[in-house]
Amino acid sequence: MTKKVLSIDPGVTSIGWTLTEQNEKGHLSKFIDGGSRIFNSVKEAKSGTFKNEKRRAKRTTRRNKYRSNRRMAKLENYLIKNDFLSNHN
Repeated sequence: MTKKVLSIDPGVTSIGWTLTEQNEKGHLSKFIDGGSRIFNSVKEAKSGTFKNEKRRAKRTTRRNKYRSNRRMAKLENYLIKNDFLSNHN
């Protein structure tokens, strides 16, 4: 019994694919079709920067601020729990 196998090779600005047929032992018995798609560039033409760079920078800032606040809250809870700091709600 043969089976068809779809292979996909994703890239940054393209994706390649092949459709093959394998025999019972898993060996290639027939090449059916293949191709590739090339996408538009993800960089701005004028500046050469990535289109999502501003959004990614803002997201990184939000995550870092959240992590910093979380670390400070954990430290404060630890100090209160071990009587190094008084609890002033």
